[in-house]
Amino acid sequence: MGLISNTKQAFLKAVQRGNGKLVRLQEQTGVSYSAINSLNSGQREFKNMTLQTFERLFPEMEVSFFRDERRDDACIVSTDPLLREVLTNWDNLSRGDKHRMLTQLYDCLEGETPSSRVPPEEAPAGRTSAKHRKAG
Repeated sequence: MGLISNTKQAFLKAVQRGNGKLVRLQEQTGVSYSAINSLNSGQREFKNMTLQTFERLFPEMEVSFFRDERRDDACIVSTDPLLREVLTNWDNLSRGDKHRMLTQLYDCLEGETPSSRVPPEEAPAGRTSAKHRKAG
């Protein structure tokens, strides 16, 4: 999902946290009821939301404009859900899971199916795709 889709999802979550009551979101954020209602009903598009409204609705959100300024625990925004999941969970994966993930990605780039892979415990040193095992 992109930024606009993520914003819409976060907005809906904020509404749910207020038990579905838009007036509660208004009270918590200081954003006018009409603006909240217009976003909720689809009369106003999220892509046209002002930065001021955006900041008020999501005061806990942090933005880093440059990679080298990103906090270690910052969330990753990507349009590819698989990439988001991989990057978000990378540090929590075991060495074997990281190996399997990289092998799957490599095999996909090489046009192989994941079923042609050998688990890392059985894999020889170096590349582990079926193509390279046969050639090596």
